[in-house]
Amino acid sequence: MQQLRRILRSWPAKAGLGLDFWVLRLWSELPDEGLRVLISIIYLAMDGSVPMQMLLVLIGLLPKDGGGERPIALTSMLYRLIMKLEKPNCSQWDEDVAGFWDTAIAGNSCLRAALARALGMENAQARGFATVGILWDLAAFFDSIRIHRLVKLALQLHLDRKST
Repeated sequence: MQQLRRILRSWPAKAGLGLDFWVLRLWSELPDEGLRVLISIIYLAMDGSVPMQMLLVLIGLLPKDGGGERPIALTSMLYRLIMKLEKPNCSQWDEDVAGFWDTAIAGNSCLRAALARALGMENAQARGFATVGILWDLAAFFDSIRIHRLVKLALQLHLDRKST
């Protein structure tokens, strides 16, 4: 409870609101009983009892100085809080399990991943192998994710919160 209150108090005062319009910094003023209820909600969400509203994400495109756009995701504040609480576990998993080629880890870019995959395909072709590359529309990809299957796969990869 002390760690949760510390994180809530340290939340940036100018942090943007989430889709739920909750202000996390205000939650730090909850009495202990209120924080216990919040912890119960967090544990329920971590165990898979996630309300659909928590999974909604609004993507905004911000213009870049050099041209193009940068997408930002607006999520619920409860989701952001849970991710903040789980950050040490996720970082440790990145170090222990994620491959250096994975685009989802710190320091990697989609261009680097695309070039590595293209090089791998060229290498395979030069050695006489047949290769196939699939370009998948990201909107279609994320729309195809089934949360219950994702959780099952995560548990198989030892992403179980209780084991970390």
